Amino acid sequence: YKYLSDETNEFPLRVTNLCKCYNGKTVVDNVSFNIKAGECFGLLGSNGAGKTTTFGILSGEISLSRASLLRIGNLGLIGYCPQDNTFDELLTVGETFEINGMIQGYNGEKLTEMIKKHLHKYHLSDHENKLTKFLSGGYKRLVCLALSTFNDYKLILLDEPTAGIDQKLRQIIHILLKSEIEKGRALLLTTHCLEDCEYLCSRIAIMNEGSTFYEGTLEEFANL
Repeated sequence: YKYLSDETNEFPLRVTNLCKCYNGKTVVDNVSFNIKAGECFGLLGSNGAGKTTTFGILSGEISLSRASLLRIGNLGLIGYCPQDNTFDELLTVGETFEINGMIQGYNGEKLTEMIKKHLHKYHLSDHENKLTKFLSGGYKRLVCLALSTFNDYKLILLDEPTAGIDQKLRQIIHILLKSEIEKGRALLLTTHCLEDCEYLCSRIAIMNEGSTFYEGTLEEFANL
């Protein structure tokens, strides 16, 4: 398969004929879709449909079996908000942001500025010195989301970003993600929440038994 950079940035992610097999069984079968800059694309399906495996391949957590094309614009500039929070819960929110920023090459005044900006933007300023293990589930999701947008990522992968949180924080996350779309970033979203799709997604793909059986808008799907 080809794993290439798209210098035009028109499609930060383009997937063609993506496949994954386990022990001779095909769990992802010739899946194809693309995501434009400034668009949120929803990847939907019931448990076992193949969307989790597809998402895992794109995030680098799962190796693929084959694909005729896997093209990512600005290779390496990919933000990732996993379903399970992966940050160290023995660090404070501020320390978590600081380490993340240093890993990405920020330091000095620029790092301090980035930390302050993201603490404010993600409603975490009052929690800067709190250990992340003492945050509520919703605020932990805000930390994870902030980390996924910390750099100038052109593509952000979002795995169930609103799972298990209350309606107030869900609406906050919707507004935050909408602002990322308006900046021209491309978002790939997996979710079980229809409200997420209605607010964020311009297009969706629905998977069943490893294949996509629909790609288009929610409105078009509702009228089928």
